[in-house]
Amino acid sequence: MSENRFKVPAKSQATPAPRKPSPRKTPTQKKAAQNPVRKRAADLTKASTAKAKSKLVFEHRELPDVPDMATLTRKERMGRVLGQDQARKKEPAKKPQASQAGRYDSMRRSLEAKAPKAVRPTRERHVESKKSPDWLLPVIATAATLAIVLLIVLLVVRSRGGDATQASSTVVIDRGLGARQAAMLFDGFVDPDELTAVLEAEGLSSSIQVGTYTVSPGMDANDIATMITRPQGVFRVWPGQDIADIDEGLSSTGRSARGAFADAVEALADERGLSFSEGWLLAGDYAYSSPGALASDMLSSMLSLLKSEGEAVASSGLSLDEVVIIASMVNRETQDVDQMPVIAAVILNRLGLGMPLGIDATTRYELDEWSRALSADDFESSSPYNTRRVPGLPPTGIGCPGVDAILAVLHPADTSALYYLHGSDGDLHLADDYAGHLDNQVRFR
Repeated sequence: MSENRFKVPAKSQATPAPRKPSPRKTPTQKKAAQNPVRKRAADLTKASTAKAKSKLVFEHRELPDVPDMATLTRKERMGRVLGQDQARKKEPAKKPQASQAGRYDSMRRSLEAKAPKAVRPTRERHVESKKSPDWLLPVIATAATLAIVLLIVLLVVRSRGGDATQASSTVVIDRGLGARQAAMLFDGFVDPDELTAVLEAEGLSSSIQVGTYTVSPGMDANDIATMITRPQGVFRVWPGQDIADIDEGLSSTGRSARGAFADAVEALADERGLSFSEGWLLAGDYAYSSPGALASDMLSSMLSLLKSEGEAVASSGLSLDEVVIIASMVNRETQDVDQMPVIAAVILNRLGLGMPLGIDATTRYELDEWSRALSADDFESSSPYNTRRVPGLPPTGIGCPGVDAILAVLHPADTSALYYLHGSDGDLHLADDYAGHLDNQVRFR
């Protein structure tokens, strides 16, 4: 993408206007000018005070000469008062001749009650301006509520033996627990009813091992059932998992640092002179001690298996690299042991004719995308992993093959089929040509 550059025309040099001497400001004015909030408050205070004073201007009047009531006796004072009251009753049209001082006080109190009170910059006002703003109280209340919720979550997780900051949690199984009781310990990770059903269906209810188990978020009921029924210290590599998957499994369960297993595999491949590393590690259960020891054990298991099948390897006409690459593709295409020899045969038939293999799993491996549906754009590249376009095998395996996939490649099914289709019925449907493959798509999808 080219970069667009824009030039800004230079501003014309205007003749500076003569500077006027600025009026000298008092310290209070300077402080108000620096702080707009304080300036606004000062202006409002002045306006309010002026308004209040404007309403408190009274007309100056001379007070009438009132006799000194203190010189009169009680009877005389009462008589004078009663006489005034009677005078008001007899002359209702005239204004009451009550004390002018009392009228003044009454009028002053009435006006003061109606007039706004002047705001004075007292010490109390200054302290009040330092109080927290109104919006801060709801924020503090919300933060306190979140803190309480977080504390409760941490306590719940800790009661299960887990750590909220990690991607995995630990569960302790004590002696004497049945299948249902053990399954309840994993509530929150999998459905206890589903885990109980798996344990009972596989006949593993009496094989639950006592110990502390690390549960990863992606584990399902089958994974957990396998984990809690095999001896402690055993790490399982599932057929089809790649090196990155194994590395993630080790690091997420706290067995090794992230990247340690991948580094150990590359070092081992250099040491043994392998053309590539992905595909040369045999899936299975391994006693775990370190990333390097696990990588070495997996490679040794693969070599031992190929050595035991030496005659089949020789008669296949395939190199060892080709055997492990094809087996890794078979394991990504199916987990059904019965379907593996058929898929292996179709791949070998296509290779013999120089046809593109059309294995979408190789593209998924390159993109590291195993969930979404692949689009037409994903198959536009000429990458050697794009087996829809490029004939031949990809340059490496695409995962760790299991024993069944290796044996399927060395002992393929007897078929001339060039196409296979996983139908909605769960079966594998074969075709010798593309027309038959299209017909299978209409019938079984």
